[in-house]
Order: sequence, then C-alpha cells, then structure tokens
Amino acid sequence: MNEYRLVTHAQVEDSPGFAEALCRLNSLTFGEYYGVFFPTPDFINWYVTRPGLELGLSQAAFRGEELVSSLFVTLARMRLGGEMVLCGFVDTVMTHPSHRRRGLASSLLQRALAAMKSAGAEVSLLYASCEDPPEPPQIMYQRLGYSVYELALRFVKQPPHTAEAAPATLIPPDDGARISFASALSQHDGWIELDDSLWRWRRIQRPPHYPAILCRTPGGALCAMCSGDLLATGQPRRVTVVSDLVLPDESREEGDLKAIIATAVSDAPITVFCANSDTTLNRCLRSLAFVPVATEAAMVRPLTQAAADLVRTQPRDWYAAVESIIGV
Repeated sequence: MNEYRLVTHAQVEDSPGFAEALCRLNSLTFGEYYGVFFPTPDFINWYVTRPGLELGLSQAAFRGEELVSSLFVTLARMRLGGEMVLCGFVDTVMTHPSHRRRGLASSLLQRALAAMKSAGAEVSLLYASCEDPPEPPQIMYQRLGYSVYELALRFVKQPPHTAEAAPATLIPPDDGARISFASALSQHDGWIELDDSLWRWRRIQRPPHYPAILCRTPGGALCAMCSGDLLATGQPRRVTVVSDLVLPDESREEGDLKAIIATAVSDAPITVFCANSDTTLNRCLRSLAFVPVATEAAMVRPLTQAAADLVRTQPRDWYAAVESIIGV
C-alpha cells in the first residue's frame, strides 16, 4: 500500500483532468457491467453537485498521478425501519482492473466509514450486485459490517414497444409535482428526504444528454423517466429508466404500466427497479414481458446502536434510489 496515495476528493477536486480521470476509471470498472450510465465529464461534473455529496468524505487512491480507485459519499436523511436517520450513501466504488486485490477499495471504504461516523451519520447504505455465490465486492462489504437489508430486481423490457394504451400525460417539474411524489413515496424505507435542492438536481439541472420527464397516467400513476446511454459490455446503449413509480390503485396497475410503456422511447429497452418485497409490481411487470436480468442488494451498515436496532426490522415498501444504483 505504500505505493498508493489515499486522499479525499476535496484534496484533488481542482486537479487538472480529475473529472476525465473519473470517467476513464468508471468505464474501466463498469465496462462489462450492464446498467451503469455512460460517463462523460459533463455527467461527472453534474453528479458531484448532488445535494449532500461530500467531497471531504469521498475518497480516492492514486499511484503517482494516476487515479486508480475512488468512491463517492453523500449525506442525506433517509427512512429506515420507519424512522428518519442521517445516512451516508456510498456510490460508484471503482478500482482500476490492474490494481485490484490490493485492498484499495477496502481501505477507501474504511476511511469513508470513519469520516461518515465523525460527520454524524447513523447508518451507511450502498447497492451491490447480488449473486449466488456472492462476488468479491459483496464479500468485502460484508467483511466491513454491511448486510443485505432489501433486494431490488432490475427488470428490462426489450423493444419494440407496442402502444397498448394511450400515453401518459407529461407534467412539469414544479413544486406541485415534488409534493405529489413525496406524498406517495415518503413512507417507503430507503426514501431520501426530497427537499427543493434535491428535486431540482434530479429533475431540472440534469445534463441535456440525460433528460428526465415526469408522467401521470389516466389512472393516477406517477413516474419519472430518464433516457441516456448505459454501458453494456463496453459499448453505450440507449435505454429508458423508469423510477419513482407510484401505482396508487391496484385494480389499474397493469393499465397504468401500459400507459407508461407507451410513453417511453419505442426503440430503447425500458428498465424498472422493483423491490423484492413488492410482489404486486413484480407480478405486473412479468405479465407485461418485463424480464428480471439482475438483482441489486441494498446493504446497510449501522454506525450507532439505535440504527442497529432499526436494521433488525423488516423493511417496509422499499424505495430504490436510482442515482445510488446506476448513477442517474
């Protein structure tokens, strides 16, 4: 480890080419992993303005002048076990393939955990690909005290999409829309407190090549859609990601989903994340030819005894924050 220099992002954020280095490392790390948004310097520069993202808690490792490992940390209030707690979200843990199995990611995460605890965080959460048997990243997280709290299934529907219903209505990203989404989803575990700054970052201040729209169906369902290029076996591929999905009336769920499908880009795959515990949405997605292609584990690491007690409870309806899963 003596050959590596471990620093916070705050110590190197003004270094020439740091955003470009993060893009290169992201592509090298996730190039064979279907589902991460294709990084560009503009995208990275937008992402690091995420409300609560703390450059002083985010960590990086250099060998000489080369960035070889990195992770982001965001502090935000999140619902866990029915209570609001201050959470340290760990995102985009990445290590150059030539520098793996040297303890870099583990060292950065240990530094981040200590920094989060000092900053008052009560719990840490990250998403990891969930395989059976567990892959090395999940094993590392478990060794550092993280445990699986909930699973989020990644469903994909391949094009072309036939219009089996009238498209949903587009709604403006105003304060009324923010209140509607918060009212419908704020009791879900995993929910991040949605203040004006987070809303504007998610829905208004996005890079132009990764736009988001908001939709309301005739049945009263709500969702957000983001279109952009995902990394898929090393090559960008256009996709539509549906998030913040609200289906208020179970009797109309399939019809609402058909309206959402009709609103999506017709020649791009549609991705939806569904909590494993949401059996109704799981059933509806399968009935409309959505196929589960991967599972993400929401892993939590208590930093206080009170948070450890909350983790022992079964999660309520789970809110999958796509910016922490695939960066959008």
